[in-house]
Amino acid sequence: MKKFLIVLIICIFNLQNAQIAIPIFKENKEVFAYATFKPVSKSSKNYIYKMEIQDVNLNKINEVLLKTDFKVLSFDLCFNGKKLLIECFDYDDYRTLLKDFRYFIYDIKENKISDCLQMDFAKENRNNIVQKSFPINEKGFTFFFTNGSKQETTMYSINNENQKISENAIYFLNEKNKRTYYQYLRSATSDNIMIHCFFDNTVRLDGSYQLLFYNSGELLKTIKLSNGNKRELPKSIIVKDKEVFVFGDTYTFINNNLQYDGFFLRKYDSQGNEISNKTMTWNDMKPFIKINENGIVENLGSIYSHEFKIDKTSNHIILVGETFQRRPSKINDMIFLDFDENFELKAVKNFNKTFSKSNTGFNYGNPLAEGTDLKALNYFDYEFSNDLVKNNGLAFFFKNTDQKDGLFTNGKYNYGIISYKNNEFSRDDINFTSQNYSYLLPSKPGYFLIYELQKDENVEKRIEKINN
Repeated sequence: MKKFLIVLIICIFNLQNAQIAIPIFKENKEVFAYATFKPVSKSSKNYIYKMEIQDVNLNKINEVLLKTDFKVLSFDLCFNGKKLLIECFDYDDYRTLLKDFRYFIYDIKENKISDCLQMDFAKENRNNIVQKSFPINEKGFTFFFTNGSKQETTMYSINNENQKISENAIYFLNEKNKRTYYQYLRSATSDNIMIHCFFDNTVRLDGSYQLLFYNSGELLKTIKLSNGNKRELPKSIIVKDKEVFVFGDTYTFINNNLQYDGFFLRKYDSQGNEISNKTMTWNDMKPFIKINENGIVENLGSIYSHEFKIDKTSNHIILVGETFQRRPSKINDMIFLDFDENFELKAVKNFNKTFSKSNTGFNYGNPLAEGTDLKALNYFDYEFSNDLVKNNGLAFFFKNTDQKDGLFTNGKYNYGIISYKNNEFSRDDINFTSQNYSYLLPSKPGYFLIYELQKDENVEKRIEKINN
């Protein structure tokens, strides 16, 4: 369903020559600028797209034309502080349906763009699939691609001139000493520290996760996030003051099924040495909210954790999640867990919103698997987070509209904002009066961008301040 619906909606936008806006992020996750893409001409062999770059105040920086020999259905951006990597895909669900991997390297300051470049993994080996790219600070980019037949993931790096820097195969030995590859999950980078997380996808349920620590390009340590039948699923990796924070879900593998246990924090130094390892169980939540030993919140259901954030003023850790009921799936409230810097739970807050009921007919034996697929199918309402002000407070954005099949909405485009400042939560709502297709994008600290697609196919973008 996901592949069909997403490809369908993107195709509709392209047929209408709609513009697509994408934020460009710095290494610290702050928004640096916005790129807007619009098709300007096409023929049987050539497609031309105009990319316009605007700063965080929507002042135009420059524009450039991108020429390809195929219809682009999805763009992805990666900024290394000097050059912008523009990835072009002929499928929206590009991580699984990729044929060719093509990209441009763009110098924003000089307004110079490369030709359309190609790593034709399909011709070399049809089992190669690009999974992710990330920046090398001002120097280049690294790509991860997997090869199922070779049972390995390859880390392939280029410089700003598209010259190959390195190519390293990553593979692991499982418990039976058999070679197996791990699927890329997420990364975090800061200064010379890089942490990559991989999942052993050879076994769906009883797989385990690996953390790879790099410093200045050198692999220092590989850490397996499992112990016997205990498993940990990383959701957020944060590098702060040369320390690495790994947050996520804990669960136990019992009788060929998963038992959802709670959440964890692992803390490491820059060399990959563990500083602390802490967990939170459902029993720890009982003083704050009505929840049973299986993690089911009364009248709300299971908790899906989206991400963990660290408030820079208080050093408190905020988990943002959503509750959902099962069979059939029903998306309920936003839920926030407030931990102190030692991962001691201090508060639990939930905020009601318009619920969405799915038509998937999911019937999983555990909430972890069901929540993961609901996330992949875009049923959840959480969108993104941002700093409330520079280095002080957090803001969390979510859709507050009845959704059908995770993509199409009924009624108006409404959003909610939950602000966290001085250890207190507050709420604000955004109710659009326009019936045009509208959504929010991250902006500079304390602000957000409203993107509205007009009926004449033009785009209106405006920056709004968060009330706090």
